[in-house]
Amino acid sequence: STLGLAPDAGHRYHHPEVKGVRRIPLRATRNHVYYVATDDAVLVLAVWGAVKGAGPDLGSLGSP
Repeated sequence: STLGLAPDAGHRYHHPEVKGVRRIPLRATRNHVYYVATDDAVLVLAVWGAVKGAGPDLGSLGSP
């Protein structure tokens, strides 16, 4: 997968509570994948519909 091979492919997404969040669009579905990459893994935080206007509430997740 793109995220597994190139976790820096997504754009940085600033979130005041969760550090290191990145976002990558899924053009065919108009969704965005919000994720955090570590040295060992890629943690998907949310798959969110881009048409909703605002991003997902990631604050309740804390930092990985």
